[in-house]
Order: sequence, then C-alpha cells, then structure tokens
Amino acid sequence: MSEHAAPSGYPRAYIGIDLETTGVDHRSDAIIEIGATRIVDGEVAGSFSTFVDPGREIPSDIVYLTGITDEDVRGAPSIDDVLPDLVEFLADTPLVAHQASFDINFLNTAAANRPELLVGGAGVFDTLTLVRALVPRLPSHRLAACVRFFDIEHEHAHRAGDDALAVARLFGKLLEFLDATGSAVLSNMARLADAQTRKLMEATRERTEGRLDPFALPDHGLRDGELLRYDNVHRIDLKRTPSEVRIDVDLDEVETLFDKEGPVGA
Repeated sequence: MSEHAAPSGYPRAYIGIDLETTGVDHRSDAIIEIGATRIVDGEVAGSFSTFVDPGREIPSDIVYLTGITDEDVRGAPSIDDVLPDLVEFLADTPLVAHQASFDINFLNTAAANRPELLVGGAGVFDTLTLVRALVPRLPSHRLAACVRFFDIEHEHAHRAGDDALAVARLFGKLLEFLDATGSAVLSNMARLADAQTRKLMEATRERTEGRLDPFALPDHGLRDGELLRYDNVHRIDLKRTPSEVRIDVDLDEVETLFDKEGPVGA
C-alpha cells in the first residue's frame, strides 16, 4: 500500500496524531507536546510538531518517560495559541491514534466548549482497536510493541512527533492486513468493533467477497514463529500428541545430575 493509492473504501489521506501530557486525566492534566503526520497515498505529505507550555511543572515520572523537561516547554506557546494552528493543519482529514480516546479527549477538553476548535469530526481510527482484532495473539498491544512486531522504524518512543509517524505507519500496515482477511472473519470482528472500525471492515468485506476464502487470515510470514512462541508461553492452542515411544530413565543418573556436585545442582 505504501506505493499506491489506498484501496477503495479506505481513506487515501489520514493524519497520525499523538500527544505527550503531564498525566493521564484529560480533566486535570495538561498537554506538553503535540505531533501530527499527514499521509497521502502511503507517503508523508506534511507534519505538525510543537511543545506546549502546560503552565505547571512537569512531574518527574513524565520527564523520565518522555525526556521532556520544564526547560523544553518554557517559552513554548500555550494550548490556546496552538489549537487554531493544529485545527488548520488537521482540516477535514480523518485522524489515526493509538488508544485514540486519550488524545481526542485531551484536545477537546482543551478546546473548552469552542466548537471551532474541536477535532475528530472527519472520523477517528484507533490502531489499538484494529491491532487487537487483527493480531490478538500479541502479548502486548502497546504502540512500541506493535511497531516492533511490524518492523516500523520508531526512533524516539514517547515523543509526539515520532509516535505520530509510527502510528500512521502502523495504520497502513493494518490496512494491508485487513485486505488479507476473509469476509466471514471480518463479519465476526465487526460485531465487536466501534463504528469507525466497522466502516473499514465493511469496505474490506465488499472488496474481498469472492476474492478470498471467507475464513482467510493474514499471513504473518516469518513473524508467525514469534507469535507461536507467545502462544506456547501462554499455553494457547498448544497441541500435545502422546508419543508411542517409551524411554527408559536411569533414576540414579538423574539424581547425579541434580546432586550438589552435579552440572545442574552446582
């Protein structure tokens, strides 16, 4: 997909967006950094990135997590100054975020009942929802784990600009996976999906009907071995076949192995 326009039914343009904040509560915490990356036909077509002065000290755990210090945001624009420019950049383009409610809630709380500054009206796609549906066997669906699984370059985690680009790239990969999923599987997924994700799945189902086996699943290629290891660790679908071969075990030899002087007991 990275070299061609998006298939019919998928957005050919979308914007990956990410925020860094002083905490996780959009009602009491504040934004300290915003990053957004516009993708058109699989290629980066623009970006928006800025520090935001939160009007308070940044907690030490957030400094540790993000590397953003009070010095970095000192003299940065306030969120009231940033929002009009951000809204202009977003225009009428669908947004993509990982755990999207977090970012949208922060931005729309900052808009403080000013309708012209609200975001997400053109649609919001949540890569967390999609990756949970399409790769449920991943042991973690955090952004860092997902981009590592899909071999997406991600230089600075927990920095808004890099995370915004990473989430946009992840969305592109997930669209490719959707396109390799059979209609029957998609129908089952759609029952549990949010409205925006359902639209994607319905578009895929229309296109794959008759082209794919209804129960087709994406081919993870070499990554499937990694998922299999996770399955074994968590005892997921671990098939045990009794062996007809009987092995005689020398108990004295086993005891010697575990003796204090033996190779295992040492």
